[in-house]
Amino acid sequence: MPITKAGIMLEEKIKRFEQMLLTDRISGQHQHEKELTDLFLEIAEELGESYIIYRKHFPRFLTILEEHQTQATLYGIKIFQNLYQQIFRKLGITPFDLSLFDHEADYDLMLRCNNELERLLKTGKAVRISDDALDLSQFTNAEKEEIASGYISIMERQITVANWDKNDFETNHMLLLPLHQLLKECGRAKMYYYNVGALLDKFTSTEIFQLARNLAEETIVTGFKDGWPDLGFWVAFRVYAGCHNPLGAFLTGCISLIITLKKRKTISDQRAFDILWQSIRLYRNIGLAPWAVELYENKPQNLQLSDYRRRTFAHTYFTCLLTMHDNRLPGLALDFLNQERETLLRVGPIEIKPWLILLWQIERDFPGIDMSTTGLGFYLNVFTSIMPEADVKQFRDIIMADNSAIVDQLKESIIKLRSTTYRSDFVYDNDAALLKSNRVLNYSALHQDATGFLLAMLMKSDFSLLFQSKDMPDFLPFILPETDVTELSEVYDDPAALIAKIARGRKVAVVWLGIEQDGLRQLTYFDGAFNFHTPVNWDGKKFQLLISAKYFAGLTFDESVKQNGQVRQLFKEDFLQQQAAVIKELSFLQIELPAAEAVYLIKDFVLAEFPHNLLLDQQAHFIAESVPVTNVLSTEWIKEKPPVVLTGNYTKAIWIPTDSNDFTLHMLFAYVEPVIKVQNFQIQQTIKLAAPIAADLNIVCAHGADNISDLEVIQFGEQLALDLERFVGQGKILILFVCHSGSGTHPLFRNETANLIKKFMISGYEAVIAPAWALHIKVPEIWLPEFMDSFHSGITIDEAVFSANKKVHELFPTPAAWAALHLYGNPEIRVETKS
Repeated sequence: MPITKAGIMLEEKIKRFEQMLLTDRISGQHQHEKELTDLFLEIAEELGESYIIYRKHFPRFLTILEEHQTQATLYGIKIFQNLYQQIFRKLGITPFDLSLFDHEADYDLMLRCNNELERLLKTGKAVRISDDALDLSQFTNAEKEEIASGYISIMERQITVANWDKNDFETNHMLLLPLHQLLKECGRAKMYYYNVGALLDKFTSTEIFQLARNLAEETIVTGFKDGWPDLGFWVAFRVYAGCHNPLGAFLTGCISLIITLKKRKTISDQRAFDILWQSIRLYRNIGLAPWAVELYENKPQNLQLSDYRRRTFAHTYFTCLLTMHDNRLPGLALDFLNQERETLLRVGPIEIKPWLILLWQIERDFPGIDMSTTGLGFYLNVFTSIMPEADVKQFRDIIMADNSAIVDQLKESIIKLRSTTYRSDFVYDNDAALLKSNRVLNYSALHQDATGFLLAMLMKSDFSLLFQSKDMPDFLPFILPETDVTELSEVYDDPAALIAKIARGRKVAVVWLGIEQDGLRQLTYFDGAFNFHTPVNWDGKKFQLLISAKYFAGLTFDESVKQNGQVRQLFKEDFLQQQAAVIKELSFLQIELPAAEAVYLIKDFVLAEFPHNLLLDQQAHFIAESVPVTNVLSTEWIKEKPPVVLTGNYTKAIWIPTDSNDFTLHMLFAYVEPVIKVQNFQIQQTIKLAAPIAADLNIVCAHGADNISDLEVIQFGEQLALDLERFVGQGKILILFVCHSGSGTHPLFRNETANLIKKFMISGYEAVIAPAWALHIKVPEIWLPEFMDSFHSGITIDEAVFSANKKVHELFPTPAAWAALHLYGNPEIRVETKS
């Protein structure tokens, strides 16, 4: 009964947290900061009280945090930092008992334990690690310690091996079952959590992310049963950090630290080091390296580090400086290696590998530094000679990316990602694949390898659009992801045949734009051939400055201007001057384009905030002034989309809530009323709909703010609405006369594009037309009749949008007017004509 009551109370707290967080987001204020901080702590504390409460409420709370990621991450950082400081301020640190390793592992004892494990597995029963299902009564406590010591030694040795096959993963996973029970029965249960944490680091570093999360979930169960829930949650924290998921990490980390502060008066030096080290790794992994450096430089004075931990710690610090591209790194690394020279030359491959990887990264990212044998080159040569040749090749191929092996490694990463269960995890799991994609993009551009370029853009054009979430069973099976790249190779090894299916005989230029460390890369397919190009004017810093200044969101125009106290009508010359000013600002992105009839654009999600109608050619002319330009989202999405032919009596609907007493919507309705009545639109003007509009072509009219891609809120009158599904049902074409609704952002921490477009594409729409900035009320009046007439003439939707935009251009030749409405999705939709 108390659990049920607590569950109800917790549910109310979670609802209140969500409401206050949403209110602050909408207002742009932090008026509920204290209440939100207190609630976060209360919710996290209750989630750690029992597994039943955790299982019921954790997924919902994490989902809320992820839906409000930017704001929630700020709270997560603040609360986690505070708990971290309390740990080292309030708790004493005691030595970790390592006497277990005084035992010599006896082979016969381990064999007998293995036999017992095999007997259990042969029963075919689904056994959880937390079940303690083995019969270990034949062993004394001392023997159990010997066997556990042997298992740990095996696991520690194998974790350092670079290339694991399926058998390695399965064997080490199976060892967890007896290892946990052995350690628990001889009174050393907490040692299990450090070992499983190290094993799961291996899983995340080899991109076995979903299995790592599954095992972390099992470890939380085990932690509750063992009386060490804080250690179970810390393993989950470690996994989320390895998956580059900030909110999953902050939440599980806070739960762990809250339990530790509540239940422990002291912690072991192993636990203290793990809290410090894993916290630094988290900040580094999620792109907050300066925070990691601050933790390193302000490490607790009472924490004594062994020589091994000190070197491990220093290496992590150097990787943070690498992430920050800190120019001190080469010199600091050389000084440290000189200081540790004798020790490092004795430790062997286990400890050498991370240092060798770091040296390659320094060589790549700091061109021109001294890599001779009197400097870092000495260590590079010596460490290379110590490491196994296969390991050297694998890691060097990823880092230096100077041969085709990196393409094969990217294929494996893409295949592994199919094992991810939820879309919310996919946008973090793809981090490693994106790192390889950047390397492949550069390599492919330099070597004119279209296959590699297309594979890189598979990830970089936001593959989360195509990801389908799967059902999660109650009992999580241990199933390794596939690594067979045959299927992927069959599709991509003939890139010309693949893209010819997209062009479908039209004289189309398919253009891919990808960003990597050295700049912007372009691949174009036209008339049966690929062409590589590096836009020489690209200026990434200028692009970021425009984004920071909300330049695109601020594109506006009016028909008149106030000068010297008088209103003056604007003329064509004024609008052309505005256009010239925009061209000057955007001259940093000019692409090469053949004489095509249309452009299908596939862009890196890093370019999410660059509206595709504003792309310039090499003569600094807007491409969309000359030919239709469609953002077809991704190669994979468009290649599965055949041409769509609507019958002449296809259905049309519009939702424009004039009963909200919104003056602007009343005006807009008056402007478009003639065309929507002639075209037999189903007209909905009420706020409350019996059902969402669900015609073949749907139009939505409302207000949108410049943060709509992130917040997904529309407004009419004094009302705000987040649940767009109440108004917009299924259909094939969606036109959004909603300001900024076509804009996109690249969210902090997540590898995807955030916008309304993707939301509707995932729901089944073939094409969406929307403004990338504020839509002037006069534009729909000009645009819609021309679009409908052109579309009904039988031309494709991209040509109809182009024709409508040109119609606006005739009156208002400024891109703020004619270029506002952008087409996304399938450009080959048309209406069947009688002829």
